[in-house]
Amino acid sequence: MENVAYGEGYIADKFFKSVGQEIAIFPKEVTKNISKQNIKPHFENNDLATTKKIFKILFILIFCFIIYHYSSNKRESSNHGENSSVTNVNNYITKAGYKASYDENTLEKLVKFSVHNDLNGINFLTNTNEIFDLQSGQEAYVLESKFGRVKIRLINSGEEVWTFTEAISD
Repeated sequence: MENVAYGEGYIADKFFKSVGQEIAIFPKEVTKNISKQNIKPHFENNDLATTKKIFKILFILIFCFIIYHYSSNKRESSNHGENSSVTNVNNYITKAGYKASYDENTLEKLVKFSVHNDLNGINFLTNTNEIFDLQSGQEAYVLESKFGRVKIRLINSGEEVWTFTEAISD
């Protein structure tokens, strides 16, 4: 054998050829018969359908957001008119038989006294004029709403009072 310097590529190529001859690596017949439909990965078709579904959902959500935004702007603009107290959709009418207070904490005291059936406490709040009977049929606008109670402005008198949610109706 000659003493010739060979590069790494030449030696590696010669090695793989000799190994290939011994193992006899040939392409399998099965790989030649694959149709074009099977060449595409199965998930690509599903990804396209999924993408279409996502776009449909996004379109619907954006459409709903635009409608909501448009309707909320319309409601806000109707509240700023000169006759907003008459034409306002958010106006309510008070009902008879409910108590009201000028202070939220006093209304909470009334609830506690009622739950514990403390008639002396209820009489104290009534005698000190901290709570009073809410007149029925008054038009009111809701300023703030919490669980079970609302702060309303009586439109005719301009008073702001706290009362129970059930004390007002559309």
